[in-house]
Amino acid sequence: GAERFSTDWRDALADSIDLVDISTPNHLHEEQAVALLSAGKHVIVQKPITPTVAGAKAIVDTAARVGKQAAVYMSDLEDAVAWDFRDLVQSGYLGQIT
Repeated sequence: GAERFSTDWRDALADSIDLVDISTPNHLHEEQAVALLSAGKHVIVQKPITPTVAGAKAIVDTAARVGKQAAVYMSDLEDAVAWDFRDLVQSGYLGQIT
C-alpha cells in the first residue's frame, strides 16, 4: 500500500522526506547517514551504527553540524532478554562494564 518505494537509498534525499530509517548492511551506514543528514534529514540507524568508531563519530559530528537528529535503533529492545540483561548490568551483578 505504499505510495512510492525505491531500491536506491539516494531517493531518500528527496525534499519531501524528513526522516530516514537506515537498515542497510553496516559498512554502508556512514556514507548513507552522512549524506542524508547533510541533505537535512533526521536518521535512525540500525545497530551497529558503523563498524568503526571513526565512522560513528562522522555521523555524530555531521548531525551536530547540520542540526539534525541521528539515533540508533536496537531491534533487540523488544526482546525480554535484552531487558533482563540491562537489569543485570544496572544492578552491578556483572561487575563494572566498560
